[in-house]
Amino acid sequence: MPSDVLQMWNEVAEEFSTKMMPSNKHTLLQMTTLNGAKFLGREPTMGTVEAGKDANLVLLDANPLSSVQNLHKINAVVRGGTYYSRAALDDLMRHAEQQP
Repeated sequence: MPSDVLQMWNEVAEEFSTKMMPSNKHTLLQMTTLNGAKFLGREPTMGTVEAGKDANLVLLDANPLSSVQNLHKINAVVRGGTYYSRAALDDLMRHAEQQP
């Protein structure tokens, strides 16, 4: 993606996050976790981090409540109980990019 398009996208995302996001950070977290699980009817298995629920997590290097851009700072992922480090994610991306 050209750098000017990426810069424009980042500016739009930042403006959206400051104008459209709820001021209460607890509400924002619920919108992206628990409320999604409720909407999908999957609250018994997802939406919160607790024993017995699916362990699908994105671990970030920075607080996404401080800036929407921090959502791009992925350190690791836990999916289906398997931990994927940043290096493992980079390897997966390289492999996917090489596919026809």
